[in-house]
Amino acid sequence: MTLCVPPLLPNPQRGDTAAALPLYERALAIWEAAGGPHSPDVAHTLTDIAVIHLEAVRAALWHAALWHGACAALSDNHSRKS
Repeated sequence: MTLCVPPLLPNPQRGDTAAALPLYERALAIWEAAGGPHSPDVAHTLTDIAVIHLEAVRAALWHAALWHGACAALSDNHSRKS
């Protein structure tokens, strides 16, 4: 049995979502205080936060699919040698 655990790989096309999220949440609080909860700036910032979460999920799925394929290939190679 081959154990295949995906490492955390950086994706150069995406920024650091873990660092960006607190900054957007801080901006959201500022926009809410300045313009109220129905401000266009609040709506825009909420959209940006949603995109950050979406990108994080996409990255996780991408890594899972990548490593699923790699693990399947390792399993196939291992079973052929047996």
